[in-house]
Amino acid sequence: EEEAFSKEKKMLANFKKAILMTAGAAVQKLMMKIESEQEILMNIADMAIETFNAESALLRVIKLAEQKGAAAVDYELDITRTYMYDAADRINKYGKDAINAFADGDEQRMMLLGLKRFTKAEPFNSKEAKRRIADKLIGEGCHKRAVHLLLDHPERHRGTGGPSLRQLQRLAESLGQRLTDLTQ
Repeated sequence: EEEAFSKEKKMLANFKKAILMTAGAAVQKLMMKIESEQEILMNIADMAIETFNAESALLRVIKLAEQKGAAAVDYELDITRTYMYDAADRINKYGKDAINAFADGDEQRMMLLGLKRFTKAEPFNSKEAKRRIADKLIGEGCHKRAVHLLLDHPERHRGTGGPSLRQLQRLAESLGQRLTDLTQ
């Protein structure tokens, strides 16, 4: 039988390998000059932040599943899987930006292939997961427009008569509380 959350755990392990590969190669190539390469360091830091967030969310879901049972955490698992699916692309982008800044030729090509392998995500219907998340939030009284802004790309909706800043703050606080509850 397949271990619970094994696909997610494998994704996390690969995210970490992507960070180690990128950071290790940057340090090896640039040595003492790395400290003056702020953009490369920023990209590596962003890879680490995305990985940390994904791991934190997954560990919270695992803990919650141990307490309530796997069937009771479908909502939280949708949130985590959606985040991890999207994070794979962001980690890949940050890694490419870093690698392209210090590597070239065969080294660059091989590193980009490794990065692609480490940031590959299994097919996942994020649209359906986001709809399930939105339905639950709307069912709990969250403003439909705020949910849409949260789950879609907020930069596309500025100035379109959406929810007020206060409504978005309340939604963020509500979601923050839900994530905090997962740790307890």
